[in-house]
Amino acid sequence: MKPKQWRMFLFSLVTLLLFSFTYPPVSIHAEDKPFIHPGMQHTRSELDQMKAQVAAQASPWIEEWNILRDNSLASLNYTPRPQNVVYRADRSHGTSGTYELENDSSAAYYHAIQWYITGDQAHANKAIAILNGWSSTLQSIEGNEAFITAGLNGYKLLNAAEILRYSNAGWQQRDMNRFSALMTNVFYPNVSDFGYLKGFVKDAAQEALCMLFVMDYGVWMNDQAIYNTAVDYYKNGQGHGAIQNFIQTSEGQTQEAGRDQGHNQLAVGLLVQAAEVGFNQRSVNANGADMYSYPNGSNLLVKGLEYTAKYNLGYTVPFNGNVTDSNGRTGRYSKVSPNNRGEFRPMYEQAYNFLRNKAGLPASNLTYTREVIDTVKLEGYTNDHLSYGGLLSAQDNRRQMTSTKVALAPRSQNKLVVTVPSKNAPLTVQTDRFKTDDQSNIKKPETFTLEYIGNKLYTFKSERTGSYVSVGDDQLLTAGSATAGDAEKFIVSQAANGLITLQSQKKQLFVSITSDNQLRASASASNTDNERFIVLPQK
Repeated sequence: MKPKQWRMFLFSLVTLLLFSFTYPPVSIHAEDKPFIHPGMQHTRSELDQMKAQVAAQASPWIEEWNILRDNSLASLNYTPRPQNVVYRADRSHGTSGTYELENDSSAAYYHAIQWYITGDQAHANKAIAILNGWSSTLQSIEGNEAFITAGLNGYKLLNAAEILRYSNAGWQQRDMNRFSALMTNVFYPNVSDFGYLKGFVKDAAQEALCMLFVMDYGVWMNDQAIYNTAVDYYKNGQGHGAIQNFIQTSEGQTQEAGRDQGHNQLAVGLLVQAAEVGFNQRSVNANGADMYSYPNGSNLLVKGLEYTAKYNLGYTVPFNGNVTDSNGRTGRYSKVSPNNRGEFRPMYEQAYNFLRNKAGLPASNLTYTREVIDTVKLEGYTNDHLSYGGLLSAQDNRRQMTSTKVALAPRSQNKLVVTVPSKNAPLTVQTDRFKTDDQSNIKKPETFTLEYIGNKLYTFKSERTGSYVSVGDDQLLTAGSATAGDAEKFIVSQAANGLITLQSQKKQLFVSITSDNQLRASASASNTDNERFIVLPQK
């Protein structure tokens, strides 16, 4: 029998044995368990707050709720696609199955959230069907980066499961046992060493996703020992994800800052999520209670968060290129990387509300984090994060603007969409995103007011002309309309990694880049980076 066939046989055998025993019913009372339940990213009181604030139509919860509901992953028409084997960075199979797992893990979580908020059993059933589908189908995750796929998607599946298990959603005990077997036999073995022993010390984001999964898995299994391995690695580990290795200078420089801002924000966001799990469990496990301020109240994680927020807002930050990392390399990066700068990941609401409103840190410790929130206003979707922080994490009421200033950059080019002086001239893609000193090159001609008007529809108004962006009969986009009719409305859909697509409400065609760098609503599908745009929020 081949090794892979042998692993599949063992998985089936273990699952069969699990089902041959009778398990006692799961209690929904926290006092019956060594952990608080629900107690991963959300406590019961926080879930209840989401429900109450959405019912009250309060801001910012209701705006983010509406945007989440626009996501196709949150639709009751969503169809899950469980796979027998998922691959990532596999020599023979590439990333086969990874896309399906990414979508299904997010969908399971969003349907669990919708079930809790609305009480609509259909959403509970959809989330349960997704979890049951994967637990009865998936037999292994393979490839050099299997641990990344296991960690990033496993923690979302666990959060969905946690909500369902402790909300009387109708999930059968037998199915919960099978889900536990999936986490134990397929996911956990891929992340249990936090990536550190996989041939080379990994970058911080890769270790952070392992730590977050292991903490959530420990809570799910009510296993203090497993949970503590992640907390201990965060505090004392040898790799880049350990907080004292991740933060390299007293100013908060992070190990990922010289790589790119996408991975840098991912690392910070996942570590803050892990710290919040530790805080949520503080009454039953003091070991993780101080992760956010470790060591000794020095707030290293907070410094890294503020450093990252400050740089992505466009400010200058110091960078020491002579730091020796956990692999013994000195001078790996010579400067903070401008790559993905200003592409804000949907993790700042969660970070701010945890650190300010739950942990009680002074607002002065979170100046730039708060500025990101006030700049972005509404968080969208990125598959690596839980996203939609105004719904899922907000703790205080505020007037939530449904419009924000943005610049747009096609994914296929490192340039910006520009309004030319004439109101009737087509929008073009011509301005470099960054100046030669890596500072932002966004000015008034590259800035638009993006306004959400409901049902996935948005309008764009040029800051240069003061007029709405419109699709003409020739399909070209111009910025010359004084009013907003169907020609000025766009369906904005969220793609992976924070990208969006723009579909003309009038033409029902996607906006794409032409060969002469103009924008035209002419594409029948959004299959290339010419139809995908980066949104860059502006102050």
